[in-house]
Amino acid sequence: ELLAVQDVVLDVGAAGAHIGVGVGHQLLDALIGAQKRGVELLVQHGRAADAAVQAEGGHVKTAVHILLCNDEEIRTYNREWRQIDRATDVLSFPLVSYPSGKTAGACPKRLMQAYDDESNCCMLGDLIISVPHALAQAEEYGHSPEREFAYLTVHGLCHLMGYDHIEPEDKVKMRAKEEEILAAIGLTRDE
Repeated sequence: ELLAVQDVVLDVGAAGAHIGVGVGHQLLDALIGAQKRGVELLVQHGRAADAAVQAEGGHVKTAVHILLCNDEEIRTYNREWRQIDRATDVLSFPLVSYPSGKTAGACPKRLMQAYDDESNCCMLGDLIISVPHALAQAEEYGHSPEREFAYLTVHGLCHLMGYDHIEPEDKVKMRAKEEEILAAIGLTRDE
């Protein structure tokens, strides 16, 4: 379970995606700035999560925990869980294992195995997003921080729903799903 100094829970959208966001140490104030901007980014996470579940054909209420952290913290998680000693933008820890070539939309019974009575949702898993990494990538790619945070949320959610990008044909499917989801919330590569 991810522990954080402050937890914010949002209920969003028609599909009822439920997101618990853990904000580590004064990150939103120190790295993102104004509290209003932090709330806007959390809403963007919610819109992206809801669109991802809908794009997968989800008709059950789902949940995901998102931890926003700094590069040092994500590097620690990356080293501990993947044996890769460097910071990264997003890490995904799925709670459901799907058969090869299948995703959440094709496996509703598997998804229901992750049902959590307390939240009344199917728990997809945990995402960890590095705030400074995301902000740097937004600047590098020439789009808004909101677009980058939404993309990283969608990318991580695709992993939680069984998508991957290791094999070229899987990468094509995952990228297409990411673009479909981002388009559904009105974000393009130019944002």
